Amino acid sequence: MLGIMLTTSGIVVAEEIEVAEICGDCNVNIVNPSEGDYYSTAQGDMLIDWTATGDDCGNDWDVYYGFWDDGDCELEAWLNEVHVDTEYQWDISGFSEAEVCVIVEGECCDDDMEGPVYIDNRDPIVDANGETCYCDGYWWTPDCDDECDDPCCQANCVLGLYTCFEGDSITLDGGDSYDPGQFPSEIDSWDWYVDGVFVGEGETLEYECLDGPANLDVELIVTDNVGNEGSDSAEIEEINVAPVCEGIDGPSEVPLIGGEADATFTGYASDASDKVDELVPLIFNWDFGDSSSDSGNPSVTHTYTSPGYYEVVLSVEDKDGGVSEDCMHMIEVIEPIPLDGGPQEVAAYYPLMVDFGEDAGDHWRSFETGLTGMSFKSCGVYIGPDNLRSRSFDDGECRVRWDNDSPPPWGLSENPTNDEQGNHFVVIRVSNGWETKYFSFNIMVYSWIIDLDEGWNLVSIPYVPEDSSINDEGVGIVQIKDELASIWSYEYDANGDVSSWKCRKTDDGSWSTAFCSGTDTKLEQIVPGRGYWLDMDEAAQIKGFGTQIGQNGVPGMPPEIEVPGNSWSLIGRYGILGHDGPFEGETCWDAGAISKRTALESLTMGRDNELHVFDIDDDAHMVDVNRLFNNEGYWLWIEDERFGDHDDYGYAPLDEYYREDLSFCNGCPK
Repeated sequence: MLGIMLTTSGIVVAEEIEVAEICGDCNVNIVNPSEGDYYSTAQGDMLIDWTATGDDCGNDWDVYYGFWDDGDCELEAWLNEVHVDTEYQWDISGFSEAEVCVIVEGECCDDDMEGPVYIDNRDPIVDANGETCYCDGYWWTPDCDDECDDPCCQANCVLGLYTCFEGDSITLDGGDSYDPGQFPSEIDSWDWYVDGVFVGEGETLEYECLDGPANLDVELIVTDNVGNEGSDSAEIEEINVAPVCEGIDGPSEVPLIGGEADATFTGYASDASDKVDELVPLIFNWDFGDSSSDSGNPSVTHTYTSPGYYEVVLSVEDKDGGVSEDCMHMIEVIEPIPLDGGPQEVAAYYPLMVDFGEDAGDHWRSFETGLTGMSFKSCGVYIGPDNLRSRSFDDGECRVRWDNDSPPPWGLSENPTNDEQGNHFVVIRVSNGWETKYFSFNIMVYSWIIDLDEGWNLVSIPYVPEDSSINDEGVGIVQIKDELASIWSYEYDANGDVSSWKCRKTDDGSWSTAFCSGTDTKLEQIVPGRGYWLDMDEAAQIKGFGTQIGQNGVPGMPPEIEVPGNSWSLIGRYGILGHDGPFEGETCWDAGAISKRTALESLTMGRDNELHVFDIDDDAHMVDVNRLFNNEGYWLWIEDERFGDHDDYGYAPLDEYYREDLSFCNGCPK
């Protein structure tokens, strides 16, 4: 018996069907798909693969196809001639949907295929289902047939269009797509593309609108279970959403300093398209309330020039022209109240002696604020040196002071250091919680302030001036030219092996070019470590600036002073000293003396020298003293029995506490 097996690519082969013997002992079996199976032209050719066996059946057959008609196979056309043990490729691309039959005619008999071969040549019907209504200024996506019953909506329902606002999501809907094949068939896949880019699959798909305004092309491709495809197009209109201004961070008050008040404002905003626009910054448009504006950055600094209240307004704009609603911020520009009493002056390492004149409060170093209900922390230094402190002191008063040793409120030291020399503009902010004021004054920190009485004064400067020339303002001598009659110094000259007077004097307020009478040398320099006689026509003060830099520019190394043995010298102190005093009868700022032996230690160490140090009392008498005070000069006699006159000694007149600290003030009155 001959068996012929018919197969197709990708299709399950059905069972064999026996065909009645018609021609002797030559029987032909033709296998066909079971009822319900079908083939799609999208799958290409159909493959027939058979093997013929049996006797007296011959080797060649002709294959015909036809269509079933009332149970009969009406032949349509010859397909091909096939042979035993051959495969035959049958092109079905030209067939439409139909029930096709196949007939084999051979040498001994004719057989046909029982049951139809189903050919499905129709593509699926696709509906991308974009339906949008625009009414009363709003877009939405209803079912236009069922939900758009409003006359406005009915007149403006647009098929094939989705609308959404940037930052929102919409549902792409392909649920109305179907496969029209008359035989069992169904859609296997829905593939969505936006502007040619695959975005997902599914009968419906959630799509996020990122950045409007934009018009995007949508394509839906569906594929049925036999490979036929269909497509439909729609459009997405993405609508721009204006940014949101979320607030302004900035001061609520600023003081005018020198007629200007700088205020920094930072705006905060968000935009629905942030995910794609992070490289395209928003534009921040500022109105500072004083007829000035700025545009661009989220953080700006503006300078106000007049006191008053100002409303800062911020609007934010995106790249597409969307503008946010305004954010507002109020700021008060306050004119500081100058405190009476003029600039405060103090020498390094001495307590701040403030005098606020008519503004002075009842407590030490305080001023009246005019506010009530102040707490412990109601006043603070808004502008000023790092070590200047302030706090409220009873209702309505604020106290200021230096503090170099410990955190607020109070430490051991109340003195500015020499590193803090120069002018300091101070602004104090005072508030009682509902009212705020600013007060201003100046503090000038000098390296030294030396009081001079009318007549003769014996003094010494404690620090190395930037320029020790007698004409230099840094030394401070030029400040008192109108009150100064003459300056004298008695210095040892090692080269000349003699101590001699040096002198400068004034004539009508200017330095005279002539030497002082009876001297050999004109005085040119004012240096630490030496003493100077100043003859004053009236009282005055020397104020100047210097540093601790001394010998070869090394910090803390004073220049070495040469003095003779068995002879007189004028000397002074180098630096400012504190001790554990004050001694009885001294005020805090008078303290600072060191012992004669300590100050002149290099002259006595390992020697039997006897030192005599003399000061001048109020009656102009020489008084032998054992301590050397700041800013004062002294006569020195070194008595050395082993050597003759004028043997020179070198010493560095450096006090042992040469440092930026006066802990001795721990016991001083507050």
